[in-house]
Amino acid sequence: MGGKGWTCPNCGRDVPAGSVACPTCGRHRDDPGNAAVSATAPSGRTRATESGEPGNRPAAPSPSAELARRLGHLVEWADAARPLGIELPRPPTWAEEAAGRTDHPEVWEKAVHHLELEARRQVNAAFERMRERIGPRIARLKAYSVDTRLEHDQLEEAMHAARAGELAVALSAFQQVDRVVALKERHLEQARDDLERLLALLHDLEAIGVDASERASAISSELEADLRAGRLAVLRQRIRAVRAKAVEALRAALPGYVARLGDRLVLEQEAGVPTDAEAAELAEGARRVLAGRWEEGVRLLRRIGSSRSIRVAPAPKDGAAPSGASG
Repeated sequence: MGGKGWTCPNCGRDVPAGSVACPTCGRHRDDPGNAAVSATAPSGRTRATESGEPGNRPAAPSPSAELARRLGHLVEWADAARPLGIELPRPPTWAEEAAGRTDHPEVWEKAVHHLELEARRQVNAAFERMRERIGPRIARLKAYSVDTRLEHDQLEEAMHAARAGELAVALSAFQQVDRVVALKERHLEQARDDLERLLALLHDLEAIGVDASERASAISSELEADLRAGRLAVLRQRIRAVRAKAVEALRAALPGYVARLGDRLVLEQEAGVPTDAEAAELAEGARRVLAGRWEEGVRLLRRIGSSRSIRVAPAPKDGAAPSGASG
């Protein structure tokens, strides 16, 4: 039989041109269901529809071919499990080919079965450990009203696939869950960090006497409620608005506050008190504020001023010029 080679639909092996049967599993090219069946059957064999006799049934894979398939499956499992840090038992590279040619597959059966059981055991144990780690993460997101229903379902699907031995499916599903959970965790942690930074900034501004229009004690509970309810977009907008007002107030108060602190340091220096370190911190704090590093800058300014009971001078009334006297 001439023509092109064909692929055996039973075992997936490539069959050379001219072969009427797969050399691996023995399936004939013109068996029913074969997409490569020729219009006319070879001599000595007729189609059931033409002869009225029962059609040819697909030949079952030979025991040696089935062993080779199972060994190949173990190799695939080992490769798929490696990204999870799992080293599954895998047969030597020559074993798959040798098993496909052996005349005594029963010699291999016990060893292959043992490898399969051990691989399944390790995979299931590894996924159980992963579920123990990711489960609390999903629960924490849920506690913050973050929707995790899809991730919970996908995790269960991954565990079911692992128990069924479908390692590639389980690995793909678990990695997807891990990526989505990690992304939602980052969004939540970023929102919490932004909230904590804002409250710290407001506390420091209050300590040096800057009127930021919003007091930390007044807004912390409602902002925390937004965070707990998972209203992260609303929370981010509110944080940006409050921060913008606080920064504007800090910029307006900065020159007078720095001048008051500078005057006090000069007086202390004239009295023989070393103030070089404080003067350097004062300059650095002002630079950080001007550079947009608000939290860092105001924290330095607060430390120097608090030790000397220096606060921002009250805003002038009726257009009067602010006093430059030291506190």
